Amino acid sequence: MTLLTHQIIVSPDHADQFAHECEITPFKWRVGFSWYLFPVVVAGKQEWLLVNVEFGYCAINTLRENNTAMSIGVSALLAIEYHMPEDREEYNVSVSRGCDCVTWHTAEKMPAHVGDRYLRARKRLKKCKTIGQAEDELEKLNEIPLTLGGRTFAPTRGVEGLLRDLADAFRDYIETTPWWKVRWHLWTNRSPWLELGYRSKRDA
Repeated sequence: MTLLTHQIIVSPDHADQFAHECEITPFKWRVGFSWYLFPVVVAGKQEWLLVNVEFGYCAINTLRENNTAMSIGVSALLAIEYHMPEDREEYNVSVSRGCDCVTWHTAEKMPAHVGDRYLRARKRLKKCKTIGQAEDELEKLNEIPLTLGGRTFAPTRGVEGLLRDLADAFRDYIETTPWWKVRWHLWTNRSPWLELGYRSKRDA
């Protein structure tokens, strides 16, 4: 069945750095995790910062040896993987965990809250002397509440809340949906629990 995928968005100025590795198309929002990508400097070296559109969550490329499109995509996957509810059997039924489900896009503009999170992150990262310190600073930043869509929440709580909501929606779907309908959804590549659980969280 369809799972939540990851969309990485770069400015046209940086698209050429990754165009030889992957197809880059204009960004159009769809259900999933959307990440704006920014160059930042940590300890005198350029790194890449990911800022999530849906929750304002910030993560740095954790596979820094070559800063390729694949390593950045893996970092987006790992950022979500880190917050999956391990105490739930249904924790892995809604989010794609494969690099082949990471797509790349360009956009001329960014949402205001994304720009604000980038500036806050960059200010913190400038003071860091190691990548470990940078990761600690972003973890602290992700615990600071922001207001988005009329709701105030810490980005970490937003991500974890969505993943738990999706697990709950899947459990409810399995417990209340006739077996033949589940099979039909499988054959037609539909994920009703995903559509309802994600949209209810996003639109709350």
